[in-house]
Amino acid sequence: MNNSYLNEADATSDDSNNRDEGASLIIYSDQEGHIGFECEWGEGISSITSMGLIFYRLLEENLTDEILEFLKKQCVIQNRIEEYDTILQAVTQMKLLKKSSSVSDGDSIVISPSDAAKM
Repeated sequence: MNNSYLNEADATSDDSNNRDEGASLIIYSDQEGHIGFECEWGEGISSITSMGLIFYRLLEENLTDEILEFLKKQCVIQNRIEEYDTILQAVTQMKLLKKSSSVSDGDSIVISPSDAAKM
C-alpha cells in the first residue's frame, strides 16, 4: 500500500513554494524488524521549522493516531481491513510485551518488541 496524506488546510494552499520549502520524515522497517528513518529538509528557516513541526506533532499532538486513522480509511477503501487489524494486533502485542518486561522480576526471559512482530 502506498498512500500519502496531506492535511486539508495544507492541501488547499495555493502557494507552491510551501512544498519546496517543506520537510519530510520517512520511517521504515526491514524484514528483521529494525526501524530506520530518513529526514530531509530544504534550506532556510521555513524548512527547518517544517521539520520541527513534524516532531512536535508526533510528540505532542498524537500524529500517530491521525496516521492510524488515515491508514484505516485507506484499508477500508481498498478492501484490506484485515491487514489493518493485523497491524493493530502487532502494535497491541508489542505494547503488552513491553509492559510485561517492565514489571518482570529480572529472572524471566524477555523478547524484544521487534522480535514479537515476527511471532
